[in-house]
Amino acid sequence: MIVNITTMRKILKRKIEIYCAENEITQAQLCKKVGISHSTLIRWCNEKQLSNIDNLLSLMIELKLQPKDFEIVNNLEK
Repeated sequence: MIVNITTMRKILKRKIEIYCAENEITQAQLCKKVGISHSTLIRWCNEKQLSNIDNLLSLMIELKLQPKDFEIVNNLEK
């Protein structure tokens, strides 16, 4: 199943929120951990900028996301 970029961003944003809550860290701390600026993360989640693929992969690895996590729209509720 192919998912559009808007859906991917919503899933990524939700996964970031869950990850930060579960690990009791802020988004800024997550950004430092994966080597991106907090403003970059905000732009990615708010659909204002596409990501550098290397940085996006680093974030996905930290969040333990796989391509299959973006296949189901109902994933937003997890």
